[in-house]
Amino acid sequence: MDTLGNNLANYIKSLENALQSAREGASSTVDIEKVFMDLEECKKNAQFLLSDDPFPYSDTSKASCDCTHIMDISRIGEDTYKFVLDKLLPHRLDYHKLTHKVASRINQSYAKSFERDIFDFCFNEDFKKYEDTDKVVVVFINYYDSSDSSTWDNDNLDVKVFIDYVISGKFIVDDSHEHLSYCMLSKEGRYTHTEVYLTKESNLGSILALI
Repeated sequence: MDTLGNNLANYIKSLENALQSAREGASSTVDIEKVFMDLEECKKNAQFLLSDDPFPYSDTSKASCDCTHIMDISRIGEDTYKFVLDKLLPHRLDYHKLTHKVASRINQSYAKSFERDIFDFCFNEDFKKYEDTDKVVVVFINYYDSSDSSTWDNDNLDVKVFIDYVISGKFIVDDSHEHLSYCMLSKEGRYTHTEVYLTKESNLGSILALI
């Protein structure tokens, strides 16, 4: 079975398991109709990720994200992937200065664009999930145009939104320390942007040799 077939089979199986658990535990506090409504909403969200429709936010700001293409993804080895972002990683949010609502809206904008691109790639034959026993390393390289005076320090860039929405749950089971390490480098480049390498931790030397 191909990758797409496996993904769909696993998705269907997980839904079947969820419904079976709901039925077995049905009581006055469990609304099966509500379960199906939740699944329908889940389907709509999945369809959105693979569409060109704007994302409607539920808050009163009515802000929307057009989910533009923001990165190119390629498999450059048996266990290695390269992500080329069109600009730097998003700026780290200061939750002490921003309200949680505003911060969440900003993160959602990046998150939906990241998810759009990674979901597209997950249906590509080049996608292959790591084994649950594997530990991976994520190497961030920030390229800076020397004439660009608006760039940020490395410690102001947010790796979390990328790891949460691109790596965790897609390539690896989760981003706990048993499964993932990361490092950040910077160097001068033709234009200001971030590139990311993902590989098994044992391959870190070969990644550093590439850059």
